[in-house]
Formats: sequence, C-alpha cells, structure tokens
Amino acid sequence: MARMGFPIPFGLALWITFNESIGAFLIACGLLTRLVAASAALGMADALYTSVRLGEDWLRAALYLIIFIALIFTSAGKFSVDSVLKRKKSPTAKS
Repeated sequence: MARMGFPIPFGLALWITFNESIGAFLIACGLLTRLVAASAALGMADALYTSVRLGEDWLRAALYLIIFIALIFTSAGKFSVDSVLKRKKSPTAKS
C-alpha cells in the first residue's frame, strides 16, 4: 500500500481487512448492520472507481455498492441481532 502512494497505508490495510472479514460476519449476523454497510460501501466505491480508472470489469463492484447502500437504508430485518436487541430494549414495541 505504501508503494502505491496511499496515505496512512497501515490504517487503510486494517480497514480493508476489517471490512472483508469481521465486517462480512457482522452483516451476515445483522449486528451493527448500517454502520458496517456504510464502511463496506465506501470500500466498494473505491473499488468501483479503481476498476473504472484501470479499465477493468466494474460490474461486480457496482453491484456490491448498490447492495451495501440498500442495507444502509433498510437495515438487516426483523430476524437480525439488531432487531432482537431493539425488541429487548423496548418490550412494549410490537414487531
């Protein structure tokens, strides 16, 4: 990363590693979905920009970007960990 000219290469490498491993697990479980999806969407926006700039196939990056943006707006759903925690916090709310 440092040879490619990225600022703060160590921090960027940690962020990418988080998104690809822990972030994917959190989205699959539905925990902190909107926050992690926003972080992943930033990564996919960068991947899309890089793919277009280098003339490579950009459709997969665009598809993932759309999915992560949709998760930001819709959240994970009623069977997610976020939803279960929200229901336990306010027991009077009905699903």
